[in-house]
Amino acid sequence: MQTSAIRSAAIRIGITDVIALALIYALPALSHALAFPFYMFEPMRIVLFAAYLASRNNINTVLLALSLPLFSMLTAGHPVLPKALIMSAELAVNVLLFLYLLRVTKWNIFFSLLSATLLSKLFYYGLKYLLLRRALIDGALVTTNLLVQLAVALFIAGGVHLFLTRNNTTMSS
Repeated sequence: MQTSAIRSAAIRIGITDVIALALIYALPALSHALAFPFYMFEPMRIVLFAAYLASRNNINTVLLALSLPLFSMLTAGHPVLPKALIMSAELAVNVLLFLYLLRVTKWNIFFSLLSATLLSKLFYYGLKYLLLRRALIDGALVTTNLLVQLAVALFIAGGVHLFLTRNNTTMSS
């Protein structure tokens, strides 16, 4: 009976990962076809936390965080490698901080995820600043409006909070 549950969880995680990767793969084509800049709304973070809700597997979520930007770079050519690496690091820090804050503090899901997202953004911008200063990447430090980023962070934190509290679910490892 236990092997059946493990197999079922592995299948659910596998399906979740395939869907997440397919969405990230299709996003540049969809953005181009609709002439709409989806990247401004942090689709990798949205896909990452949607995958977390679907799989409920912390380890898998960290692995997805590390791999989504690299997968996008390999399949779509964007972002460039240094930026893909800092995006991977940021998303992994976001997930790890979320799980840490949720377990160690008495904060609710919303505040834990919002705080983790904002702290991971500070981490990201610190790394990006260093890469810009060393001329390893080109461009501006902030390319997406900070209010849009805050709105997306609030949307994701609120959505995850509502989903988990309405379904009264617990976190897994």
